[in-house]
Amino acid sequence: MNISIPSLSASERVLLGKCPLFSGFPEPDLDFALRFFDAERVTFSQGESLLNEGDPLSFFGLVLSGKIRVSMTAITEEELLMAGVLPGGTFAESLCYLGTESAGIAIRADLDSVILRMSTDRLRNSLLAPETSVLPAQFHKNSAASDGISADHADLPVRNAENLNAARLSRLLTDRFLRMLANRALSMNRRIQTLTRTTLRRKLIAFFSECRDEFGSDTFTVPMDREGLASYLGTDRSALSRELSAMKREGLIDFRKNEFRLCRMNRE
Repeated sequence: MNISIPSLSASERVLLGKCPLFSGFPEPDLDFALRFFDAERVTFSQGESLLNEGDPLSFFGLVLSGKIRVSMTAITEEELLMAGVLPGGTFAESLCYLGTESAGIAIRADLDSVILRMSTDRLRNSLLAPETSVLPAQFHKNSAASDGISADHADLPVRNAENLNAARLSRLLTDRFLRMLANRALSMNRRIQTLTRTTLRRKLIAFFSECRDEFGSDTFTVPMDREGLASYLGTDRSALSRELSAMKREGLIDFRKNEFRLCRMNRE
């Protein structure tokens, strides 16, 4: 596995530690994980495209700074916002794992952004050939000179321990990635439930309840502007603004720009 570890700042490594994929890893294990996903640190300017709709997708990303926008084009040629991804969030895991030849999404930087771009090739290979593909290349040396005592032979117990640790980490990373896919599927199911509500207010209440559960607090920042939130909920900006103002007057919510606080969500 001749992949160099991306140069990350201390704060970026702390951010990685908060991501479910990498949480709880000491430095050596985190370095292994970055190699396992062929990670590279990439910067994008505001408005720059990471992926055009219809292009093949070979990576998934974790946002280190800035904001990434994931969208698709409706049959009416309107842009539909799928997700606004803030630091610590991930995107495109499912499509990357599927290896789709034509992604039905577009990805671009809403702000100057830094992402960790990663591949699932090694993870897929580890599932198909777990006995060989999950271990770093340096652990696959052929011990042809095992006759007699040699330096390689003397190091065999150490290398065996390293092999076992690499296999353990590979299984752990695979399990965590699959859990991310499952959580993404649950998130999409919650969005479907939100969009099927009969009124805009009911959609907002369902959306805010989901945000409260995700952030674990009645106060949270929505990772999209009014236009993006309107697109996400399938309405227009003016109708959204009217409903938010009405909910604020009634004491259901309070907000300033993208920061919201839930006050009395037991009423509709």
